[in-house]
Amino acid sequence: MKTLKQSQVQWLCRWMRRLSLFWMVFLPLAVLVIWAALPWIPDMLRDSFFKGMPVTQTTPLVRISGILASVPGIFLHILLFFQLAKLLGLWERGNIFDESNVRCFSKLGVYYLWGALIGVLQRALYSVALSISNPPGTRHLSLGLSSDDLSSVAVGLFLWLVAYVLQQAYLLKREADLTV
Repeated sequence: MKTLKQSQVQWLCRWMRRLSLFWMVFLPLAVLVIWAALPWIPDMLRDSFFKGMPVTQTTPLVRISGILASVPGIFLHILLFFQLAKLLGLWERGNIFDESNVRCFSKLGVYYLWGALIGVLQRALYSVALSISNPPGTRHLSLGLSSDDLSSVAVGLFLWLVAYVLQQAYLLKREADLTV
C-alpha cells in the first residue's frame, strides 16, 4: 500500500516529467519563432536574447544562419530534457537506488559539461550569423567564456558527484539485499 508521501512524490514526478517533455518540444519551436520573427521583435527584447550582440540587419540570410547556429544548443537541450524526463519517470515508479539513476545522472553531467563548450561555440556562431549580411570588414567573430559556461561546468561536475554517490548507495543496497 502506498503512503501519502509516496503518492505525492509520484504525482510531483509525473508532472515534472510532463513539464520536461513539454520543454523538450517547445524550446526548438520557440527558437525557430524568435529567429523567424527577428525583424518584428522590439529592440529591447532582441538585445536580451542576444546579450549585447549588435543586430544591424535582419535579412533572411541572417535569420537562416541564426537558426543553423542554434542547432547545437537546441540538440543539447533536447537531450537534457529527455534525460531529465527519464530520471523523473524512474522516480515516479519508485526506482531510487537503481543503476539506471546512476546512468541518468552521469549523462546529465556529461551534457552539462558539453553545454559549456556548446555555449562558447554558439555565441561565436551567433556573432557570425548576426553580422553575415554586413559589408566585408564589418563582420565579426566573437569568442568568449561566460559565467553561464562556468556554471555549466560546475553543475556537470556536481551531477557526476551525485552519480558516484548514487552508485555507491546502489552497491551498498545490492550488497545488503544479498546478505542473509
